[in-house]
Amino acid sequence: VEAARSASLGAAGTPVAWNALAESREAGTWETFALDPSALRAGDNVLAVQVHNTSIDSSDLSFDAELFSSATLIGAGESWRYLPAHAPFPAGWTSIAFDDDAWLTGETGIGYGDDDDTTQLGEMRGEHLAVLCRKTFAVESPETLDDLVLTVTYDDGLVVHLNGEETARVNMPPGPIDHTTAALEHVESATAAISIAAAALVRGANVLAVSVHNASLASSDLSFRPVLGLRVFSEVGDCAPEFRRGDASGDGRLDVADAVKILVHLFRDADIACPDGADVDDDGAVAITDAISFLDFLFRGGAQPPAPGPTCGEDPTPDGLDPCVGTACAAAG
Repeated sequence: VEAARSASLGAAGTPVAWNALAESREAGTWETFALDPSALRAGDNVLAVQVHNTSIDSSDLSFDAELFSSATLIGAGESWRYLPAHAPFPAGWTSIAFDDDAWLTGETGIGYGDDDDTTQLGEMRGEHLAVLCRKTFAVESPETLDDLVLTVTYDDGLVVHLNGEETARVNMPPGPIDHTTAALEHVESATAAISIAAAALVRGANVLAVSVHNASLASSDLSFRPVLGLRVFSEVGDCAPEFRRGDASGDGRLDVADAVKILVHLFRDADIACPDGADVDDDGAVAITDAISFLDFLFRGGAQPPAPGPTCGEDPTPDGLDPCVGTACAAAG
């Protein structure tokens, strides 16, 4: 059963020809889809993906996948406090201590247009660009939790805060944000999965505060439909083992940032998430030669790192390096 597709491949449910061309994008830029868990069944399940290039003579193609589920902290359709932003944002509105009792209350989705939101902001078009949304939720033992993932369907832009600290912005310009700030461009019900460090949580009451922005006063719609959960990685294909050789950051990607991680680790004594990933030549130590050989592999066609190489796998060579922490290859549990 089709679960999702890139927008450039046509409307959901319509046939996709074997030679259909996709919009160009570069590897390392993740495309995120929210999948309906009701499609799962007990026992074995299969994830099957068509990967399309942008032209027959394209110089490259790449496919890398990460599938995760989440234990829910804030569910779909829950009640949030919200405030149409006709004026500058109230001081401290993102903090736990802020009093939002005078704000309006409504269930998500919050928005207008397209008839897909529960709480309607019928007066927003032509009147104001943004709406502020706050949700208080309780956490008993934050020190025991894995990182969070905010899966949100939005139209057009977002700035996300947890307990007063900005954690992400989507389709928004840099710099200070206020009631006059427009989203960068119009989007139609896009979905983003935003990682949030669990270290930002506190015991007891926590507050997720989000400003939702339109791209223009004349925009025909706006939408905000969030779900906040704990990220739990699931096994995809053969990606059950622990790390990718070269993935020093443990984020599942192999890029120049990993070489930078190695150098910062060596010369600034910074912690590194995956020492085995940083040990590019598999000699049991992290050294400057690892950064050099990895850059040679990335940009000059040099030798591929030893097993497990750029795919997920276990280290075949025992060594004294600390184990990788929270890599994208780790299976659930």
